[in-house]
Amino acid sequence: MNMPVDQLAERLRELPLEEPRPDAITARVLAAAKGPAPRRGIARTGRPLRRPAFVAIPAAFLILVLGLWGALYFSPATAAALADASGPGGFSGEILDHVGLGSGNITAESSSSTSSGYRLQLVGAYADSIRTVVLIKMSPAAFISGTPQLTDQFGTSYFPQSGQGNLETGDQVLSFEPASWLASATGMRFTLTVNQVELLGGQQQVTGSWTVRGVVLLDTGKTIRTPRPGSLGPGTVTFVDAKYVGRSVSIKAEVRGVSLGGIVPATGPDAKPQPALSIMLIPDRGLGKPASSLSMSSDGNVTQLQVLFLNVDPGLYFLVITLEGVGTLDSALDVR
Repeated sequence: MNMPVDQLAERLRELPLEEPRPDAITARVLAAAKGPAPRRGIARTGRPLRRPAFVAIPAAFLILVLGLWGALYFSPATAAALADASGPGGFSGEILDHVGLGSGNITAESSSSTSSGYRLQLVGAYADSIRTVVLIKMSPAAFISGTPQLTDQFGTSYFPQSGQGNLETGDQVLSFEPASWLASATGMRFTLTVNQVELLGGQQQVTGSWTVRGVVLLDTGKTIRTPRPGSLGPGTVTFVDAKYVGRSVSIKAEVRGVSLGGIVPATGPDAKPQPALSIMLIPDRGLGKPASSLSMSSDGNVTQLQVLFLNVDPGLYFLVITLEGVGTLDSALDVR
């Protein structure tokens, strides 16, 4: 019996499916396609019966509907576009500015979890090729401690890098490693798990189980020309990568022939010891800014150096690397 398109659509809507299963549906379609073609009936006149042309339309319509259904359900891009319409209103602008983000860069989220009398609300998220950032609000005010876990839809775990917040309001930002290449291509559907919070003053910790979920697309940013290599005392510095994403500059370098460790002792009663290595980004005109984060890893005679500067506007800068008592390297950086 042939069924018109509108009746078929009504039957589809009445199917008792709790959630879309494009994987199972695809398998069924492919299995059916491999089977032998049905025999054509023979009329009493001896000529083959023709199939009505409109039968193919519902079949194509069915496949199209199921395909769109799966895409809308599983694509982080769709969820991010919907969430982005409201923005992360109510979150501390001071904290956002301090971590180099503006409210326009944030994808708003709405997931929350309550445990041990504390509510953890996922306010927003931001991701690029440098870092993955989540915005959290705790009520009553508390600070996330311990080791929070961030995973994506492919099972990849991301190591936490830093955390900042206001213990009076409960607003805080957690930064993690950048998304994997797979999540970068599809968008990240992430899960954040927290097992411990710390109260104001750090004298009391509360254990619990908080899990929130969100979705965010990546800001790919731009690769910029690396600074010229140069000497740092007896050693050399070679810049291997430089990126400008949002208002953040990330620079990777290899240092050979010199150790970057060491501490400069205090010179007065109110002074504090300082690391021997300092890195500044100085504009053509104006005051320079120190690196917001700095990580090093050594492998024999080579030290891998990664530096992050936040709140950087386009323009001409000078990257100045100083190793106290050893030497200084000064190289131009054009941020465009």
